[in-house]
Amino acid sequence: MKKFELSITQRNFAEKWFRRAVTFPLYIVAWWLTLALSPLLLSIALFIDLRRRSRWAALRSTGFLFLYLTAENLAIYLGLGMWLLSGRALGLGKRRYQRWMRTLQRWWGGWLFDGVSKLFGLRFAIEGLDEIERGPALLFFRHVAMPDTSLPGALFVLRRRWHVRHIIKRELLWDPGLDIIGNGLPNFFVRRGQSDNEREIDGVRRVVRDLSDDEAVVIFPEGTRYTASKRRHMLERLKEKGDLALLERARSLKNVLPPRLGGCLAMLEENTRACAVFVAHVGFESAARALNVLNGSLIHQTIRINLWRIPFEEIPRTTEERIEWLYAQWRKVDEWIAAHATAPANGVA
Repeated sequence: MKKFELSITQRNFAEKWFRRAVTFPLYIVAWWLTLALSPLLLSIALFIDLRRRSRWAALRSTGFLFLYLTAENLAIYLGLGMWLLSGRALGLGKRRYQRWMRTLQRWWGGWLFDGVSKLFGLRFAIEGLDEIERGPALLFFRHVAMPDTSLPGALFVLRRRWHVRHIIKRELLWDPGLDIIGNGLPNFFVRRGQSDNEREIDGVRRVVRDLSDDEAVVIFPEGTRYTASKRRHMLERLKEKGDLALLERARSLKNVLPPRLGGCLAMLEENTRACAVFVAHVGFESAARALNVLNGSLIHQTIRINLWRIPFEEIPRTTEERIEWLYAQWRKVDEWIAAHATAPANGVA
């Protein structure tokens, strides 16, 4: 158990605290600077909005910047306080610390998700969530923009009150909130492009073990945000490898990247009873680039989400069958996106 704990928090103690020595002061100073300069920033944003008539996009974005930095600063202060008061700093109080971290996760995630939704007037049309009442579950999410990384928490932590474990890229640890909460709970931060790939796969397997009925594991199978250029690059890599069968499967996907099989197959191999849930969504494409957000393209967007559940008994048992099954589900995601990307906006809360 000790080995697992070390592998999901940080393999290198010095690396963790070096990173925090950079990010914690940086975010604290950034918050105070933003507060001190807020009259100037708001005046500039107002001037831009009046010139562009962009539905107050600059003012909304400035508001989100302050909201984000406030959430990060509170995560730093509360997280460090919980680390000390729980006894975790001395190697004690693990269960108490994780319980407090789950509370902080719900608050921090809810603050950011609700803040973005209200600032930009987002509406949500969700199908299939009511059919997913119990876990454990393996959650496969599409990824097209940074805001969609909040969907697992919004759907399953806030609405279902589940405990959600994440398998996400290690670069996100430079966000202080994710660093503190992510390392305080059983998540795994993947080092992409490592020569010791088996070590990374083993970390994925460990996160899937011992899931309770109110737990789920989240993975973004594409491994990065979708863009047309990334799709072309991945197809070229598959062509270079000479795997014609996999290349043909990948070419059939137009609106998503082909799933990275290493982590997905490791989850399925380690899974002993969890169902699989696939999550397709449209609406966050307009937030794929920061410039788009500043231009107001995210304002009053309807975020459409569709979830479907596959019982554990229906998940294939062999590797080849799992690859075919995974691509079949991902094609379903792709087809749903194509059918709903230009649908009229009739959002519901």
